[in-house]
Amino acid sequence: MGLFDIFGQIYLFFSKRRPALFVISTLIILLSLFYLTKIRLSEDIKSLLPDSREDFLLEFNLLQQTPFMHKVIINLRDRSGADKEGLTDVADDLAEAIAASQYFTSVTSGPVSDQNFDIYAFIVKSIPNLVTRDDLEEIRGWLTPEYVHEKLLEKYTGLFSPEGSMMIDDIRLDPLDIKTLVLKKLASLNIMPEGAIKNNRFIDPSGSNLMLIADTDVDVTDTLNAERMLAELGAIKQKTVPEKIDMLILSPQSYTVTNAKAIKKDLVVVLSISSLSMIILFFLFLKNWRAFFVLLISFSSFAIALAGVSLIYATISAITIGFGSVLLGLSDDLSLHVYFALRRNGERRETGRIMSEVSRPVLYGGLIIICSLSLLLLSDLPGQRQLGLFSIIGVIISLIFTLLLLPQMMQATSSSKETRSDNVILIKGKASRPMLYITLWIIMLLACLWSGKRIGFDGDLNNLNYRSDELKEIEGHIKRTWGDFNTRAMVFSEGDDLESALMVNESLYSYIKDDSGKDAVISMATLLPSIATQRSNIEAWRSFWSENKNMVRAILDNEGSSIGFTNDAFDPFMISLDESPEFITPETISRAGISALIDYLIIPYRDKIRILTLAPDNERTRELLKAPDCPDGVRFVSQGYIGEMIRKTVGHDFVHFIVGALIVILVLLIPLFRDFKKVILSMVPVVTGVIFMFGIMGLFDIAFNIFNVISSILLIGLGIDYGIFMVCRCSEDYEHDTDTAVLLSGLTTVTGFGALIFASHPALYSIGITVLLGIGAAIPSAIYVIPALYHYFDKGGKKVVSL
Repeated sequence: MGLFDIFGQIYLFFSKRRPALFVISTLIILLSLFYLTKIRLSEDIKSLLPDSREDFLLEFNLLQQTPFMHKVIINLRDRSGADKEGLTDVADDLAEAIAASQYFTSVTSGPVSDQNFDIYAFIVKSIPNLVTRDDLEEIRGWLTPEYVHEKLLEKYTGLFSPEGSMMIDDIRLDPLDIKTLVLKKLASLNIMPEGAIKNNRFIDPSGSNLMLIADTDVDVTDTLNAERMLAELGAIKQKTVPEKIDMLILSPQSYTVTNAKAIKKDLVVVLSISSLSMIILFFLFLKNWRAFFVLLISFSSFAIALAGVSLIYATISAITIGFGSVLLGLSDDLSLHVYFALRRNGERRETGRIMSEVSRPVLYGGLIIICSLSLLLLSDLPGQRQLGLFSIIGVIISLIFTLLLLPQMMQATSSSKETRSDNVILIKGKASRPMLYITLWIIMLLACLWSGKRIGFDGDLNNLNYRSDELKEIEGHIKRTWGDFNTRAMVFSEGDDLESALMVNESLYSYIKDDSGKDAVISMATLLPSIATQRSNIEAWRSFWSENKNMVRAILDNEGSSIGFTNDAFDPFMISLDESPEFITPETISRAGISALIDYLIIPYRDKIRILTLAPDNERTRELLKAPDCPDGVRFVSQGYIGEMIRKTVGHDFVHFIVGALIVILVLLIPLFRDFKKVILSMVPVVTGVIFMFGIMGLFDIAFNIFNVISSILLIGLGIDYGIFMVCRCSEDYEHDTDTAVLLSGLTTVTGFGALIFASHPALYSIGITVLLGIGAAIPSAIYVIPALYHYFDKGGKKVVSL
């Protein structure tokens, strides 16, 4: 008895126990369907990130903890452009309604200061704390009669303007305009470069746009509450915002909800199209109700695989479920070969013999697919591992049902009236024009090899997120109106307490500002130095004025009186030089009406304090922050950096997947065929599909990403299946309508993948388009090229077959 004769014996064993087999199988399927009702979907982006590196996960968690992840930007746009006051009134009503919502903790429409403390007073009082020794040297150059005269004349002239009465206190407190040095420092804190503040509101220069910033406790990964939060904002808009005003909403939660909706819609569309396409194909090719058994195995494998994964994972990625359409086409590849082998047989003993014969290529094909997919379990990406486990379970179930259940269902419903002509599509005969097929095949491979050298890897998560046209329009409008403040790199200065964190932050700012440019770096260091630095600045301030106070007093009196100022006009300024200023703290900044800066840039985390600096997200910044002289306690996080890490991971996994899959193939094919020529021929569909896929992707600049890199694994497993069956068809006394089975199984796989191109979500679409290319080339190479090559290499053989 041969090794594979055991499947014939297994068939004979279960043929006497069919009712029990059918009942057990039905119970398993029903139990799986029950578990499907308990599945929890997840769109958590962490499944797309490498989890093998703790530093990478830590940096991503830092990104998630920033206040930006809990800010909702609301832009009110007045299309009429007529009533500026009306826009402000609407903003007030809207802010009041939002503040009353359970999903928001606060809402801001502009700086809000303490009644007894304002921004101007804060700036003037903070001069000694913020002016550095370099600034004092600049002030020293101002202390000349000529400069003072020019400055005082400018201020004296301004007194006769409509705003003159408001300038009196400013002139008396700061006749030399020393505050301009502080204002330059505050410019580095402008998070909204294109915005402006008018009447304590965030208003664009045209006056047609007003911004509100709402704080929410809803996490970016909490899809359900994010959807409810945005729905409540929509309801508030209907009640408070007139039709002439557009209300544009942008927040991290907007992307979460948009992606979730797109994926859920795609699941319905993709699974419906793939299921319907398979049914149509089976009807056109088979025209036999027993083809329903193959469909039953496909759908059952999908349900059981999904239930199996749900027992291991608390949540299942929506991408994994979307991949179910592929599994539907994948799981019927094996069952179709058994179906075609058994469809006209009516004898129990004959069925046992056929199963002994057909089980060999079916089992090897299934093992190769399983072993290839198992490589995904070694991936650094949790999403790929989950998807790999889902596919492996599905193929295992399909293989078991194909070898055990399908023969019993076919035999139980067999009919002696079934004929060969009712569903045979392909006609087999002698090889015709093999050299033509081989020549065209070689030309195609060479062309694709040339264009495929340009293929690349894309790690940008933004390219895997779905953004609706409406969301893109909102992004563009806010960027044009307020500036591109959401695409900077984030640099965290960490300390055990606020003072140590501030000292690290100062070192970082000094280190990075000259290279990146002062205007390109947004840092608290210019507004909130450490207490040690403030104390040093104050001491230098006092020392400077103790040397120059009398001289300055004389110059101010002489030049001021010559212009028209009274002798006591500048007494407040001279008195302030002897006062002891209050240290700047987060509390004093909040009282000045700029508490939002504290919320944005100072982040308590457990027993640490982190201060956030925003810097240009470019290669130079990354080089600086990785250099040995970068200050200790600094961590760098950016979308560009995360994308680069993912790109490297994808490239690393891709190489390992390809090499591993090829090793698995050789290990399994060599004992199967024990003939080097047959091993090489069986790899023709794989080589053809992979090279064609590379070529077209390179030609149209389609990059590999963390999802479509899986295409290479699937393509290798499926292509080898086609190769094994066609080599057996050509080299052995093995009929069983192999050509038709290969064609139909390939077409069902194509429809499974092809359904993904109707997905709006980029991740699903990218899987569909890449594998569609590979399988689309693997099928004709299996049906036409393998027989042609076999004919060419074995002209003297007894059996030569082709199409």
